[in-house]
Amino acid sequence: MGIVINTRQKVKVVLLTKENSILIKLIEPTDETSPVYRAARKRGGMHHLGFRCKDVKEEMNRLKNLGLSVITNPQPGEAFENNRIAFLLGNQGLNIELIDTTKNNQKVYLLEIN
Repeated sequence: MGIVINTRQKVKVVLLTKENSILIKLIEPTDETSPVYRAARKRGGMHHLGFRCKDVKEEMNRLKNLGLSVITNPQPGEAFENNRIAFLLGNQGLNIELIDTTKNNQKVYLLEIN
C-alpha cells in the first residue's frame, strides 16, 4: 500500500507492515485545518493507539461507560478500506482509535509523524 490521503481527517497515511508483526500507521497533516495539525506542531510523537474490533459502535459504547469521551463518531476510514473508525479520548489524554474489522485481530499501534 502506498500513501493514502484521508480527506475527512486531512492527513496522509502510510501503513507499515511486516508478517507476524504489528501494523504501524504513520500520519502527516495535509494542511493547518487537519484535526491532528496542532498536536503534530505541539508535540509530534504518538497521537493514538488503534484497536480492531467486531463492532465499533458497541465497543465505543463500552468504552464510554468506562469514562472515555467520544472525539469522532463512527465514519468510513479511508486507510482501512472504508471500514468504520471512531476516536475516543482516554482519562490520561490518550486518543484511542477503534477500527471496525475482524481482519487480522492484532492490536494496531499508530504513530504520528510531522
